[in-house]
Amino acid sequence: MKRKEKFAKRDAYIDYINNCQLKTPEEVARLFREYTAVIWDYKLIGKIYDFYGDNVVIYREGGNDMVGVQDVINDTLAYIAAFPDLSFEFLDIYCDGNEQDGYRFGQVVEFKGTNLGHSKYGPPTGKSLVKDGKGTLDICECLIKYVNGRWRMHTEWGARSEKANAEVLGAEVLSGSIAQNLDDQLEPKQTPTDADAPENTVLQSDINSDKIKQLESKIEAIEINGKQDVIDFFKAFTSLVWDYKMPGRIYDFYKDDIVVQTSNWNELNGIEAVVIDTLDFMAAFPDMKVNLDDIIVQEIPEKGFKVFRRLYFEGSNIGTNKYGKSTGKSLGKDCLCLSMIDFEKVDGEWLITNEKFINSEEHINEVLNKKQASQC
Repeated sequence: MKRKEKFAKRDAYIDYINNCQLKTPEEVARLFREYTAVIWDYKLIGKIYDFYGDNVVIYREGGNDMVGVQDVINDTLAYIAAFPDLSFEFLDIYCDGNEQDGYRFGQVVEFKGTNLGHSKYGPPTGKSLVKDGKGTLDICECLIKYVNGRWRMHTEWGARSEKANAEVLGAEVLSGSIAQNLDDQLEPKQTPTDADAPENTVLQSDINSDKIKQLESKIEAIEINGKQDVIDFFKAFTSLVWDYKMPGRIYDFYKDDIVVQTSNWNELNGIEAVVIDTLDFMAAFPDMKVNLDDIIVQEIPEKGFKVFRRLYFEGSNIGTNKYGKSTGKSLGKDCLCLSMIDFEKVDGEWLITNEKFINSEEHINEVLNKKQASQC
């Protein structure tokens, strides 16, 4: 099946999300049903920027509140990294309101997945969120308002099945959000909501949302005919995945049965393993940015292209850490990643069919491992 066909449902969701006018409660309910699927089922986490602003407030049970879109990104990355096969089933959603006053809606979903990834509570347990055929219940109420030319989430109230989550993750109790890993919890943030922002305020979340759309449009428009087209593609693709937290786009451009060779005799077998590895790295460094220093392209007649990338990752370990609690330490400027890629046309589609990379593994481990880092 061609990827355009495979992801036709997802792409239809994205089209609706990008263009819906939200003139009726029914449109709002449909949008957030499809928006939730795009983020969680398809791992396009950066789409959170579309409706969650810099100062959004999410009230959680027990006072484990989140303020700001980065908190939402961090928490989502951490949860999906812990349950990389995560899916959800919508049980209900209902919306009320109007364009002038805003809309309120409540939604109920069941999460289903297996703890196959690290969380702040330790290594994977292999336990499932499903019991007696049912997933864990998650309920939220949301208030959205039209402010400064955009629909934004004003406030959210959310509750998860915390006892069940704790049991599956191997924790006695859950403390804070799944992404809050630092030893000392910060004082509660006192921040105005985006709906209270001065008129014509430009939020970073708006900039990120627009940039994602621009990069996706650019990638869609590129026709691969020569070296410069390949360079343009990999610049846009690399930024989209890493800078804007869109690991789900890996599914679009990697061969399903790819084998990626990494350092120290390690391999990633299949596209799912590539996505999980990416999520694990992102969840540890959720503020990560990539500096793509150089791309070398060689054309292989009648086959495709060889692509060599030199890049540096920057970010701080403020998220899920495979060694335990977050260290807060920075990767600095020295997290060098080098990769060699085969980019070939397969059944009429340009795909990454082979990759070999080394990504400063010892440096990353030192930043993540508090004990080792403290001895240096």
